[in-house]
Amino acid sequence: MKKTHLLLIPICAASFACSHTTLPLPVTPKPVLLPAASQPTKTTTIKYRTTAGQNALKEIKLDTDLSTVGAPLDWVQIFSAISFSNARRSNNLGFSQRVASFGSATILKADSLQRLKLVAEIPAGKKVGLADEMVKRASSQVDFAHHDFIAVYLTDGGPPFGEYRYSMVGDTMEFCIDKAPNPTGISDMAVNNFVKFYAAPKGLKVRQCGREL
Repeated sequence: MKKTHLLLIPICAASFACSHTTLPLPVTPKPVLLPAASQPTKTTTIKYRTTAGQNALKEIKLDTDLSTVGAPLDWVQIFSAISFSNARRSNNLGFSQRVASFGSATILKADSLQRLKLVAEIPAGKKVGLADEMVKRASSQVDFAHHDFIAVYLTDGGPPFGEYRYSMVGDTMEFCIDKAPNPTGISDMAVNNFVKFYAAPKGLKVRQCGREL
């Protein structure tokens, strides 16, 4: 995952074939930092808590930089793209936290195309090709015949920064950032973005903390 220089736009309204025998060993990557507009950016050490359900997922690496194929945005931004409910122009675009599971390459492509429609900076003639490119990259890491592909994009303000975790809640894998104690209420107003990709058992339900998929 490479850094991206795209400014994180404040959100005005609520609302991306790894063979099961060749998956790389799980790793703990550094959090991806995407600065919010007019906010100082700080890098901090983030703790990752081991929780129930940890062994159900295998974390994978995925190159989401689309600049080499003509896109001004990283796929993570496309994955988290939303249009504001009061939008008057097609490029009135924001970014939102999101957790999603894709059971096939077809579903992943359809989702990417739906969000690419919101990105006016990408010509219409290139959008199918960009969706195909991300499907190709994901399929090289996840065997959709045996696994689902889970993408996670969560943000946290600080410091102090919270703790990223995922665990089973009933029959659902829940992805969270547990807020860090902050008795003073003082924050330096930086933003940490957590971008994660996993190969998961087929049909595993997922959600962001407190939200349905």
